[in-house]
Amino acid sequence: MPRMTGQDQGRETTAWVSDRLSYVTPRQGDLQQNASHSCWSEGRNEKVGQAIGIMKENLEEPENLDRIAEGVGLSIRQLERLFKKFANKTPEAIYLELRLERARGLLLQTDLSTLDIGLACGFSSAGHFAKAYSKKFGVTPRQEQGSDPCNRVQP
Repeated sequence: MPRMTGQDQGRETTAWVSDRLSYVTPRQGDLQQNASHSCWSEGRNEKVGQAIGIMKENLEEPENLDRIAEGVGLSIRQLERLFKKFANKTPEAIYLELRLERARGLLLQTDLSTLDIGLACGFSSAGHFAKAYSKKFGVTPRQEQGSDPCNRVQP
């Protein structure tokens, strides 16, 4: 289907549709539905959306902030101001969330080791990955990988 959409509607529309149709884990009915990063930045600020796009393309080997700012034609300080205004978070916090969300998807959908997943999501060590993951999701990567995603409560 992405190929058909891409042929008919173009790359940007295909990416937009794909982003909205993909999900990592089921959401419990009593929890608030969260929009993806591109949803809440899109239409609000083009530069923030472009920066998030660069981040998504570089999850395995994260770009530093000055390269991202340069890629969207802004100073680091201006990019930080825009993220604070439109995302209410720092670019680094968003980048970490993107990497952790990708890691969660890999933990739940593949049989890769937690070390391989951490490395694939730009973490330099298993310890750093486990600490960041536990802080965000309240469980270790190993616990997440062994759990049933249908019975898990999302934070």
